[in-house]
Amino acid sequence: MAEQTQFNGLNLLDGSFTAQTFQVGANQGQTIQIAEIVSAQISELGSWTSVGQANSTGASGTFAGVVAGAIVTGLGGGLLLPTLLCWNMGRLPAEHRALGTGAWNAAFFFGQFLTPIVVVGIAGALGGLPRAMQLMGLVLVPCAVLLSVVSLRRPAAAAGPLAGG
Repeated sequence: MAEQTQFNGLNLLDGSFTAQTFQVGANQGQTIQIAEIVSAQISELGSWTSVGQANSTGASGTFAGVVAGAIVTGLGGGLLLPTLLCWNMGRLPAEHRALGTGAWNAAFFFGQFLTPIVVVGIAGALGGLPRAMQLMGLVLVPCAVLLSVVSLRRPAAAAGPLAGG
């Protein structure tokens, strides 16, 4: 891509696009100057090995490991999230399910927003993304187990469409 992206015959992304002036207005002197567009060649941006070392477990240094992690994540998101939503809504009385669905989705998307911010902060403090992911796992897995035990002890709501009645 870096070698083939051009404007008016000039390569834009290979690092050679420097000191260019463009006429943007109808009058003389109405120009924009671009000092440089840095290289976007793969050798300048990184490689699959560096991507593989920054995965969520910190254990895989290969492209295959990253793909395996993406498959597990995709299955988890595709199967677990709708199951959890239906399970939680089935535990609510019918008159509270709309509010419960909205609250559940708001909490989910707030978590999606907040997680990268928290992880970047932890990664900076611990010296890298693999260590941050390991700490998050060590903290969140026991929390998930505790919440599962507590929620299983609560009685289900009265029978309704999602509760199997």
